[in-house]
Amino acid sequence: MQAYTKYQANNNPQGLIGTLQVLDHQYMTIFVDDMIHTLKTVGLNMGYQENSPQLFDSYLKDLVWSGSLEETTLFGTTFIFAEQERIHYRGLAELKNMDFTYQFYDENGIPNAITIQPQSNVINNSNSPCFPN
Repeated sequence: MQAYTKYQANNNPQGLIGTLQVLDHQYMTIFVDDMIHTLKTVGLNMGYQENSPQLFDSYLKDLVWSGSLEETTLFGTTFIFAEQERIHYRGLAELKNMDFTYQFYDENGIPNAITIQPQSNVINNSNSPCFPN
């Protein structure tokens, strides 16, 4: 990815401005659909069923965009505020394996509370193929 970022920064076909770290995340947005597909493939290989909520494109899209991609310019222009909040708290719920409740105001100014619950199985040192016991 670093080589690609350096190439893009030098040629800059999209006209983006920023440090290599900023550009790295901006260019990663190009691969969102590929990352969703990869996560779905990994989920299937881990035993999730095709129709399980953990493999829904909307859920995986939220996971892909949560975290450092939230800091990209494209995140703010692609999603309305309510979607940005959902994506942010979806990522936190999965990362921390806990419910997150946030409040937003509808078009009439009425507050609404939304609770996001983790959907995935927790991967930790005892059940992950990525972490040796």
